[in-house]
Amino acid sequence: MVSNRDALFGGQATANGESPRGSGAGNAGGGFSRGGDVPVVTALAGTDTTGLQIRAIGTATAVESITVYPEVSGIVTEIGIEAGAKVAKDQVLFRLDEADQAVAVERAELAVELARDVSDRAERLAKTNNVTEAALTVARTALRSAEIDLKSAELERAKRSITAPFGGVVGLIPVSVGDLVNNSTTLTTLDDVSRLTVAFDAPERFGDLVTIGQPVTGMAIGLPGREIKGSVGAIDSRVDPATRVFKIEATLEEGIEGLKPGMSITIAVDFAGAPQTTVSSLAVQWDRQGSFVWTIQADKAKRTAVQIIGRKSGIVMVAGDIGPGMEVVVEGLQRMRDGIAVRRVGQETPPPEDAVSSDEISGQPQTPATVAQDKAG
Repeated sequence: MVSNRDALFGGQATANGESPRGSGAGNAGGGFSRGGDVPVVTALAGTDTTGLQIRAIGTATAVESITVYPEVSGIVTEIGIEAGAKVAKDQVLFRLDEADQAVAVERAELAVELARDVSDRAERLAKTNNVTEAALTVARTALRSAEIDLKSAELERAKRSITAPFGGVVGLIPVSVGDLVNNSTTLTTLDDVSRLTVAFDAPERFGDLVTIGQPVTGMAIGLPGREIKGSVGAIDSRVDPATRVFKIEATLEEGIEGLKPGMSITIAVDFAGAPQTTVSSLAVQWDRQGSFVWTIQADKAKRTAVQIIGRKSGIVMVAGDIGPGMEVVVEGLQRMRDGIAVRRVGQETPPPEDAVSSDEISGQPQTPATVAQDKAG
């Protein structure tokens, strides 16, 4: 038996050394038969709706993240947290020695009480016209100044208590009780990991496609198998003229348990695509005029120019004068010429019913010998 490849590329000799199609001019083209028909393997063009996709690698960032420093110098007297603990907004994290500030507050409170007594007495005397307007103004001013001094003392004491500006998770604590710290000493870090953001680059051709709120998916290298979901939260207003890309910031909200700021994430943004005609990657050829395929129309080959839209798993998405269901040559391409008659070999599925055979074109009816010859091919 002659295989499909033998039929395409010249055939084999029989046991007695003769060609299965005889010898002489009738077989000069090795593999040609029925008046010069070229044996080919074809496949039908299909469709695919795969759209465009942005794939990029970014770094996870907490939606809010700070490094905690004290506002003033002092000795640490209390640490109210542990590394990795969750804290609430306004929760006290550290306390510094506030003995001097407590004394200042008490002194200011006494000054306020004294100034208030003087002011009240001046107000009573003013009702009976026993005090001048100037003395009343001085008493009122002294009270107001004492109240301001009290607030200032209270603020200075409050600075000795370092609180969380928002809820989140604290990091490592490099200080201990008794350490002398100042406003450049790192006490800890605080991250709000209820949501995470990731910034990544996108080619400029996606500038009009990306929209705020568009869904994104991600995969963290440190959390294999975990699907992360979120949406586009911000889009940069400029394209980098050197790299021709622009920044996109996505907010991640689902599947982020265990995801830490600083971890790398592979982000994908999908765009719905219109149905595209697809052909086998084996069918596409190139020359000086561009890419093309050979389609079969009425058992004859026709060169059909195509534009490649994309590739996926052995198929090529194309545009051009070709549509789903059209027959395309995938093997035997080296013998193709525009308008040449072809013969399908090794096809499990017959050609379309409306296709015209080469015998009908030539006007030669099939004889039993011809049928036997075809089976042998």
